[in-house]
Amino acid sequence: MRLLRRRFVGWKRLSAARKIGALLLGVALAAALVLGLEHAARVSYETHMNTFGVQDVWDFEAGTEKVFQDGRLVLDVTFKIDRYGRRDTIQPVVNLGTDKYGIFLGCSFTSGHGVDSDQTLASHVGAEVGDHRIYNYGRCGSSPNVILNQITQKGFRDGVPERSGFVVYTFIDDHVPRTVGAYEREGDNNPFFLTTAAGDLEPVLDFDRWKPGLRAKNTLVAHSNIVKYLNSRDTPDFPDEDLRLTARVIEEMATVARRDLGATHFIVLFYPDMEYATDMMDRLAGKNMILLNYSGILPGGPNQHKSLAGHPTPAAHRLVARRLVEDLRARGIVQPL
Repeated sequence: MRLLRRRFVGWKRLSAARKIGALLLGVALAAALVLGLEHAARVSYETHMNTFGVQDVWDFEAGTEKVFQDGRLVLDVTFKIDRYGRRDTIQPVVNLGTDKYGIFLGCSFTSGHGVDSDQTLASHVGAEVGDHRIYNYGRCGSSPNVILNQITQKGFRDGVPERSGFVVYTFIDDHVPRTVGAYEREGDNNPFFLTTAAGDLEPVLDFDRWKPGLRAKNTLVAHSNIVKYLNSRDTPDFPDEDLRLTARVIEEMATVARRDLGATHFIVLFYPDMEYATDMMDRLAGKNMILLNYSGILPGGPNQHKSLAGHPTPAAHRLVARRLVEDLRARGIVQPL
């Protein structure tokens, strides 16, 4: 205490200029420390995610995605998006006059981030299926809340002339926080839903009243490498209410697919080795949908099948598609070519 008193008295005796100088020095040292920690966290995060030195460059007008590592081009992907927002699907053989479709819904795991159009999940399935026309409606960053809004839009059915078919939605763990708005930032305007006391879904009309302050907080920490690194090391721990809401939105997706799209089968494909696959399957059991858990089918686990774009490789899509086609044939949903 005596030492603290002496330092306090000494501080009081300093001139205003010296006090300002000392404060500025303290701020500069603190800033240098934060910048150093940010740099170390960025290196650790990118190393952990296998994206160290990687730059992902998109050109939507040209339809290209180029991935560079240490300045060297390592992935050069081309794609086309039609007026319905679908990525092109390469399907060599489609039976003339077919009135059946296969619709793929999901996020970048479905659209095919980091792979060419003939290497997506939908295209790999299309290569083995001729009695259904395959459509890839995957969108980067999508989730059940966005998909539900997508398939209820008036013009969605206009892009699918076939009368009926199957719908495949690919689930990954990150869809849970996305569905409840956990990543929403200033300027975002994604659609969200909540459940009423009766168990029905209704749209969220005012996000900031639903999740006060969340957008501002997410915007503030969005560029923090320290936060990214700490989050990447954590096993996801989602509250029961978030899991319950996500399951309810998926259930509504299935209802809309059958009612408005004429779907004969709604399939939830759990991408291999998702932490919450079993939990979500329990919640969706008995809801008139097919649940496919593909955990364990990727040799060495999903991290061994991740491209420098941070997403499944062509080989991973091919393995998942092969298993899916086997399941579709076993259930009589599709016929062999």
